[in-house]
Amino acid sequence: MDFGGLRHGAHSADLSPDGRNCIWTYSIGASKEHMKLAEKKISPRKHDGPRHVWPHPNGKFVYCLQEHSSVADVFEVVKSCNGSVRLVHKQGVRIIPQGLPVNEFWADEVRTSLSNGENPKYLYASTRGLKEGRKGFMAVYKLTPEGLIDGADIVPEDHDTAIEWRDDDQGGLLCMYETATSGGWANAVQPGPTIGDVEYIAMTDSEVGYVFVLAWDGTEIREVARTNLNEGTDTSKGKHGAATAVWLST
Repeated sequence: MDFGGLRHGAHSADLSPDGRNCIWTYSIGASKEHMKLAEKKISPRKHDGPRHVWPHPNGKFVYCLQEHSSVADVFEVVKSCNGSVRLVHKQGVRIIPQGLPVNEFWADEVRTSLSNGENPKYLYASTRGLKEGRKGFMAVYKLTPEGLIDGADIVPEDHDTAIEWRDDDQGGLLCMYETATSGGWANAVQPGPTIGDVEYIAMTDSEVGYVFVLAWDGTEIREVARTNLNEGTDTSKGKHGAATAVWLST
């Protein structure tokens, strides 16, 4: 039995004999009422554990966050003449510092920046410390106008998919930010408004119960605000924590 690739608990149980280390793509009919399986894309590494995917606004690329290997992979979306799609692995970058063991982390979220409209400048990817006291990280990578990671290696077209793709590439890395806590089961990033040349990002935490606002100016990340959801509450029966944050406009 495969519990969805999660180390703690499960979103679902999978009884299939080949496990779930993959991404499913579906085609949607003209009526938008039916979905048809287009492809079951096996992950580039046996220990990946795909968690979240996020599309580039142009629809040409999809980013996949690998929970167990702490890698963010880039897949090209290739459309066929019959309207179905398949994913082609193009890049993969490490989102924790070199030398740290991946089994001390569980990656959480991947997002493109909201700056620059349909051509986001940055890719944000976060990971959580597996245990309290092991702080997490948020990596920032530069994107090309097309949507690839600028500076990361390209997977060769003749690469044998049976051979695991590397998990140590950090080409294009602009910043590796250590988070204030492990993040608990959160450390999710949610890009927000850009004011001037500064992009603001919300980050959640369940270890203590924080919600942070971070500022990224293209060079460094700094914390500009935080609030504790547990402040003034009775925590004797456990702490409150947010999984994700949502920006509201007025």
